[in-house]
Amino acid sequence: MNHIESADMDIDRLTPEDDVESFDCGDQDLNEFIKDDALNQMNAKINVTYLCRYKKQIIGFFTLSADSIKINTDDLEGFKCKDIPYREFPAVKIGRLGVCRPYQSREVATNMILLIVGRAFKLSECIGIRYVSVDAYTDLVGFYEKRYFTEFIHDGKRRTVQMYLDILKL
Repeated sequence: MNHIESADMDIDRLTPEDDVESFDCGDQDLNEFIKDDALNQMNAKINVTYLCRYKKQIIGFFTLSADSIKINTDDLEGFKCKDIPYREFPAVKIGRLGVCRPYQSREVATNMILLIVGRAFKLSECIGIRYVSVDAYTDLVGFYEKRYFTEFIHDGKRRTVQMYLDILKL
């Protein structure tokens, strides 16, 4: 199956006029989010959802919000910025990310992540942002690791693993 290039994808903010009812990524939680919760959370200023289109068809989405990565000073000494005493670092969080079934394994998710990282890097010229974070489902940790995210915290009790990508290391 052919990969879909990022230049062939259009990314736009979700609007009330967008028809997302037929969206199906194979994950009930993500499907319900885009259909039932995304607009309400945008209106409440919790996050912003973006739709990915290919040939005018919705093939994926992602949600972004502000985040901070909290560091215990006894842990992960190499994680802290040298000579910066902060315990929290600013981040952009990928809250949700889904790709419609027919478009999975066509590099759509990778292209969306590259776009997110690029936006975070550009935004870091205006406000402090050091990391892109994600709470990855445990079965997707390898996917994010291949895209340079590092596991931060996984207590084994949650179905997600906190991961981050340091935009200064790009």
